[in-house]
Amino acid sequence: MSRKNRRVSEKNREINEAVIFGGARTEVKRNVQYQVRRTLSGRSVYKCPGCNNSIPAGATSVTVIELNHFLGQNVALDDRRHWHNACWKRFR
Repeated sequence: MSRKNRRVSEKNREINEAVIFGGARTEVKRNVQYQVRRTLSGRSVYKCPGCNNSIPAGATSVTVIELNHFLGQNVALDDRRHWHNACWKRFR
């Protein structure tokens, strides 16, 4: 049976890109501005700074980057952290 090629509407394409690229948003906590993005942890195992437990490979998490880092944006990217969704919500 052959596969049907379907056209993706422009509206659905925008929604899909937001899902694929994580839909980054900006949040302010403890008077610091962060860029927050939902991600899959991929092949690596990360340690959540909120609870110090591991985030297993393939699990959904949030990647957090501090905006306006005092050492510059390159350091901020290197200093990004993966958090459990619930841990990030509790962090104030």
